[in-house]
Amino acid sequence: MTAPAMTPEMQTLKARLKATWESGDYGRFAKALEPGALDFLDRLNLQPGERERLHSGIGSLHMERRMYPFVYPFPPAEVVNSFRTYYGPTHRSFMALDEAGQGRLQADLEQLWAEYNQARDGTTFVESGLLEVRAIREGA
Repeated sequence: MTAPAMTPEMQTLKARLKATWESGDYGRFAKALEPGALDFLDRLNLQPGERERLHSGIGSLHMERRMYPFVYPFPPAEVVNSFRTYYGPTHRSFMALDEAGQGRLQADLEQLWAEYNQARDGTTFVESGLLEVRAIREGA
């Protein structure tokens, strides 16, 4: 079975996110995610003043860029199936799509994992950059 081609919009988005992430420009990446985060905060139905409290009270903030190894004893397609079944955000993404959309997302994710897979023995090894953020409350 041949995976369906990615839509041009998905290819463009994937390329932009990859370039931003690899450049280490996490501020731009965070800015791209901000509208969704603000929408999420709006849906929390916070009382007046509660939203501001989320931003205040940080005594220290530590950020560290590091690599995280994703190591699985099975091939990339099974990694996608595992995330689809057991990882809530991925599961919910699939459930929000119709059957055709689920097929396209499955194919896109399989292609992505296969593209970055460094293992050549039928397993999966992908190193991914991450930004670890630790915020400590004032007075803690």
